[in-house]
Amino acid sequence: MEIREAVEEAPDSQALNQIQSKMEEKLQESSNSFVNAYQSRNFDEAVACIQRMTYYQRASEEILKKL
Repeated sequence: MEIREAVEEAPDSQALNQIQSKMEEKLQESSNSFVNAYQSRNFDEAVACIQRMTYYQRASEEILKKL
């Protein structure tokens, strides 16, 4: 299920907090991947990491609006 759909269908704040926790983990993973890609001068992968980070950040913002 897409993240935004999960946020919309979350039954309560506990479910939203669980999704938020997953988003924070994925954001950290993408951040680490970005660092590795950038240091390896793999700029296409670095850009992809930034795009994923932006997606996860926006999802987190949506969660905060619902809490």
